[in-house]
Amino acid sequence: MNNLLEEVLAAQSPHGAFRSEVQAQESVSEENCFITTLVLFELMDILSVVQVRPLDEALQRGLRFVEACADPGMYGVFCFYPPLLDTPRYKGVLPPDIDDTVLAWTAAVRLGRRTREAAADMLRRVIEPRAIGAQCVGEPRWLQKGASLTWFTSPTPENAVDLCVNANVVALYALCGQTTHANYTGMVTMLDQALQQTTIALSDMAELAPYYAHRLELLYAVERAVQLGATDLLGTLTRLRRSAWAVEDIDANWPRKRPICCSPAGFPFWIAPALQAARQLSFVLRGRCTSREEGQTRKGGS
Repeated sequence: MNNLLEEVLAAQSPHGAFRSEVQAQESVSEENCFITTLVLFELMDILSVVQVRPLDEALQRGLRFVEACADPGMYGVFCFYPPLLDTPRYKGVLPPDIDDTVLAWTAAVRLGRRTREAAADMLRRVIEPRAIGAQCVGEPRWLQKGASLTWFTSPTPENAVDLCVNANVVALYALCGQTTHANYTGMVTMLDQALQQTTIALSDMAELAPYYAHRLELLYAVERAVQLGATDLLGTLTRLRRSAWAVEDIDANWPRKRPICCSPAGFPFWIAPALQAARQLSFVLRGRCTSREEGQTRKGGS
């Protein structure tokens, strides 16, 4: 356990971010909101089992970095990179996006920095006006009214509906107690139908989740949503856990170079050794069930 915790904490930069690496023409080390929030979620779960002061301090530093990723020109939204900090990054400027926004708010609410009421207000003001309307339903075939795009712009091939993004939006709705909202229901239905209508092969990810590089990220995103109260996704989660590929991370001791997110073309892609180490540590400590069969505990490395 100590080695894994040291590995995670050593990856935190002086800015508070947990470093990731972009695999492009060459490997580039960088700091971004997305990977940092995903590590924070794992550390929150770990802290619920093991009370370690350096862990709590790492959470607070990480959240300060996430807050620095807020967009100064659009209240309540967040960017992949902190707009006003000179931090290592693969691309200089990226516009704010829905995924980083809901992940950042989820982390801030869970750590007590922001309230559920404020998060629900953000969903109303920022996310819902940009949801897919009835006139757009039908392409892809599983698309549902209320689904979220990826960017704060009009639907385009580059601004597709990503199932991982939508699972993250569902998680924030659930955390805010908004599980009767029509958009929540539409996204839950969409996730269920989409994952029933495909074998979820790696080649399917370009349609299902173009900004995520591995199907395991779908499993993790749905797990987080259920953990935060989206119990309507329990059936979807059960099917995902029963997939043969659901044990790939555990069987390989959470390979540090496994791709996490990517551009829609699949390249460049990001790896996050700290995130994988945090997931491994969380599993070891909490015995999280992500097995092929619901309720079947899998073995994890230490």
